[in-house]
Amino acid sequence: MDSIDSKTQKELVAICKGDKIKYKGYSKNKKKKDLHDFIIKMNAAEEELNLLSEQFEESNDEMGEILGNMFAESDESINKLFRGRPEKENIDEIVETIDKKMKNKHALNTAVFDSHDDEGNGNMYRMYKHNYYQKYETIGSELILYHGTDKKNIPDILEYGFSLTVQPKHGVLYGKGIYFTNCIDKALTYSERTKTEKYVIVCVVHIGDIINGNAQMNMHPKMPNKNKKYDTSVDCINNPIQYIKKENFTYNIIGVLTFKLYNAIVPPIGMNLKLIIKNCSDKDITIYWIPTNIQLYDPDIIKKGKFMNKSATGNTWSCKTCKLHNFIIVSENTIINYINIRKDTNIKVLG
Repeated sequence: MDSIDSKTQKELVAICKGDKIKYKGYSKNKKKKDLHDFIIKMNAAEEELNLLSEQFEESNDEMGEILGNMFAESDESINKLFRGRPEKENIDEIVETIDKKMKNKHALNTAVFDSHDDEGNGNMYRMYKHNYYQKYETIGSELILYHGTDKKNIPDILEYGFSLTVQPKHGVLYGKGIYFTNCIDKALTYSERTKTEKYVIVCVVHIGDIINGNAQMNMHPKMPNKNKKYDTSVDCINNPIQYIKKENFTYNIIGVLTFKLYNAIVPPIGMNLKLIIKNCSDKDITIYWIPTNIQLYDPDIIKKGKFMNKSATGNTWSCKTCKLHNFIIVSENTIINYINIRKDTNIKVLG
């Protein structure tokens, strides 16, 4: 474009009319000098945008080359360790197993998997594992795990990842962080409690070195005699059900399972009764709410229950509840009390 310094106001207006998208808002500039400055500003903004676009393309090509070299291992089995998500066959097999499990409970139950493949997040997860290997010369284990949530939360989680700053809705029994589980029944207890359609986010999660979590564990501590921190905290070292991550990009979301459960018994909405539990024993106790479609003597009842509270010696805990709700009290991984609500209930846990 020729220099606009010598243009008349009429000629400047003609320039703007010739590209109304670029010079949107030009009509607000009534004076020649203001219009002149406006055109200069818009031209400079366009040049900056074009330069940014060119640099992005160059950087994108370089990043593709870097990632290609980073993960182009000669041994195919090694290369699989650095993948961003499991192979489709593995995911299909897991979904099929879950669907069969649900149909064993009721023939009309369904579990439908919608894949989520965010290339950027997948590459970030791959880079995390690559950097981990460079630092420690090992990858450690990874698992496909589940995170139950309500439908309204899913769009933000898929777009931005799990939040590490928002006050957690379901407590911090094993410390602050992102909670995953290997038990699909447990994940379901955290989704749409009063509905029969439920949602579970499926992730591949780097596990690495694990430590027993606790409510005060905001960050993972350093490992003894090693220059690294633990990677994951769990509810039980020997048989973990819950896994807690403290950092993003240590997992990758691979999809969402949508369940329609005809066997799910929706708990009554009216919470008109009260449960009071006083710990008179000399040990800590943990209280779990048990979904009404789970038998009280199910051998995996702790896995399938929803954590409500951990109570130290001498403490009293209470909650609103309703008729036919079930609870269990656990001490040292052993169930010491089964509770079926019929009326207002006051429990004393003795040593």
